[in-house]
Amino acid sequence: MGGVRQNQLEDLAAITIMRLALGAIAQLPNTQQLSIIELLSPSTAKIIAPILLDLTPDNPNTVAPKAAWKKAKLPTPREQYAKDIADRPETPADHAPKDPGAGRLLQFR
Repeated sequence: MGGVRQNQLEDLAAITIMRLALGAIAQLPNTQQLSIIELLSPSTAKIIAPILLDLTPDNPNTVAPKAAWKKAKLPTPREQYAKDIADRPETPADHAPKDPGAGRLLQFR
């Protein structure tokens, strides 16, 4: 949990409490679940609301990510990254060449 150090007993207690709380929330009507999600994570609520409220989508067709990038006439993130790497100079003009020096600070064997 976020790098928090805790012993096994605390871990077990946290897991038990969260399972009970989430189980109780799961038993609530969808509108109340949505209210709790809006309180805890407003951005998520916008995505989850159509599912919980059983709304039909504006456009029932789904599109694969690659097709969506093509339809938007934009390069995919991979293509953007490849172009960025290709456009970079070998060595930046404002940097001196790297000198590894005679000895290394850390030597691993």
